[in-house]
Amino acid sequence: MSQWPPAGPNQKPPPTFSGNTYDLAALSSVAITLFTCTSCLGASYCWPVVAVLLGIVGLASAKDSLDPERTRLLSWLGLGGGLLFLVFIAVVILAYIAFLVLIFALVPESQRVR
Repeated sequence: MSQWPPAGPNQKPPPTFSGNTYDLAALSSVAITLFTCTSCLGASYCWPVVAVLLGIVGLASAKDSLDPERTRLLSWLGLGGGLLFLVFIAVVILAYIAFLVLIFALVPESQRVR
């Protein structure tokens, strides 16, 4: 167990998160997924693509990270969350198109705008 404050005057406390750029890609993937799911920004439909790409980068390079298990876990979480959100967006778009087709089909021909 580490001591706080450090035992000697020149010792630094242990870091909260220790990793390299591959660990950071996986962590960013999860953070972007969480940000996308909780935000109401106009361009939030673009962020899941970034989360998926960072998740793929994290998975592909997990063997070179400081903690491969953690990197794989975070990469899978970011990749899965990003894909889930992309599927949700696709379902919403398809439901909107189906609604418009249904409305158009239910309006009698005599009342349609020409």
